[in-house]
Amino acid sequence: MPAKKKTIKKSVAKKAPVKKTVKTAAKKKVVAKKVARPIVVKAPEQPKQKVVSLWRAIANFFKGYFNFTGTATRSEYWWMFLMAFGPAVVLTIVTIIMFARIPMVESLPAEVVVAASPIALWWCWALYALWGLIIIIPMWALMARRLHDAGMTAHLLWINLAIMVAQAFLPLSILLSAISWFWSTVMLIFMLFPSKLRNNRYR
Repeated sequence: MPAKKKTIKKSVAKKAPVKKTVKTAAKKKVVAKKVARPIVVKAPEQPKQKVVSLWRAIANFFKGYFNFTGTATRSEYWWMFLMAFGPAVVLTIVTIIMFARIPMVESLPAEVVVAASPIALWWCWALYALWGLIIIIPMWALMARRLHDAGMTAHLLWINLAIMVAQAFLPLSILLSAISWFWSTVMLIFMLFPSKLRNNRYR
C-alpha cells in the first residue's frame, strides 16, 4: 500500500507542471492575438466651411469695401449677389407688366411710353442705378475674395474689366456679347466652387 501512494503522488507531481505550461501557452496565444490586431488610425476631420447669415454678409460686405485680399465664403457671396441683382429682376418684371398694359406700346415713341409709365417706377430705377454705383467696388472686392476662397487668383477679374471696356467702345458687337455671356457663366461657376480649406495660399 505505501508503494502505491508514492507512485500516485509522483504522477500528480508530474502532471501539475503540464497544466501550468498549457495555461501559460494559452495566455501567450491570447496576448499574441491581441497584439496582432490591426491598429485603425482615424483620418483627421475635415474642417467645415462656415455658413454666413444675411446680416453678417452685409456687414462683411461694407466692412471690406476696398479689401481685395483675404477670403469670402459661398454664402457670403451669394447673399450679396441676391441683394445686388435681386431688385433688378423685380424691377424688370414690374416694368414688363407696366409696358404690357399700354396699348400699342411697340408702335409708340419712347417718350410717349415713358410718359405713360408711372413716375414711381422710374424713381425705383434711378434709386437702383444709384445702388449699383455704391456697390460696384465692394462687389468686385467680394468676387476677388471669393476666388481666393476657392483657391484661385483674383487676376481673373481683369478679363471681366477688359470685356467691359471693349463693350463700351463696341456696344453692338455680337462677338463681344457672346464672349461676355460666356465669361459671365464661367465666373458664376467659379463662384459656386467650394472653399479650399487646406493648402490655400490665400488663407
